[in-house]
Amino acid sequence: MAVVTVFHEHGCDCLDPWGIRAERKEIAFGGAVPALEEFDAEVAVILCDRDVERALWLLQAIKARFPATPVVFITALSSEEVVTQAFKGGARDYFRIPFDRRLVANSLERILEFKRAERKTSGQPPPTGSGGGPASRPLPDGIARAISLMERNLANTLCLDELAKAGYMSKYHFCRTFKRHLGMSPLQFYTSRRIAQAKEYLREPECTISRAAFRSGFNGLSDFCRQFKKVTGITPKSYRKALELA
Repeated sequence: MAVVTVFHEHGCDCLDPWGIRAERKEIAFGGAVPALEEFDAEVAVILCDRDVERALWLLQAIKARFPATPVVFITALSSEEVVTQAFKGGARDYFRIPFDRRLVANSLERILEFKRAERKTSGQPPPTGSGGGPASRPLPDGIARAISLMERNLANTLCLDELAKAGYMSKYHFCRTFKRHLGMSPLQFYTSRRIAQAKEYLREPECTISRAAFRSGFNGLSDFCRQFKKVTGITPKSYRKALELA
């Protein structure tokens, strides 16, 4: 069975089940360093309340020693700088506390399913130890600049030409480089960040779904609902209902 290791800051609630088909290990930040000596997991989750600097350091430590291990980063702080640093550090996905556990579960299931399919294709067992994956690849400055541009324009619509220009690359080279480092296309990443912004708006009781779509840069409600479900696995209406029941 797959193993998901959750590194958590003291006082963070990470004990509730997420409904994923995997064994879950929970390690407090204070025990993270010795735990890395015997680290053996297919996915890591970093869950922090306010100690973002320590969480980002842990992210870098995991990716430096175990570059093939996907990391999901969850924090109570959400800003352009934190998001950029998390993805630059190698995070596969990013959530803000308070979060919907079903959305985190969906993200983890997608990652685990991808890794299962990858192993089936290659015929290789799950990677273990620091020698189990390819060399670590730091995020190029051009990709970081493009991500920063996306974060500043979540309510607008950027085209691929603008993103490639921000990275000082051709569209072809930009798309290949972006996907190699982040595991998805630039536009897929941009859409996921706009959906993340929309989720924040949907937390506001007075904000309608249509208004959340408009404020997140989507041109129409139908496109917004389709993209929202594609990214999160549920509709905006279901997401809002889940918040009300939480």
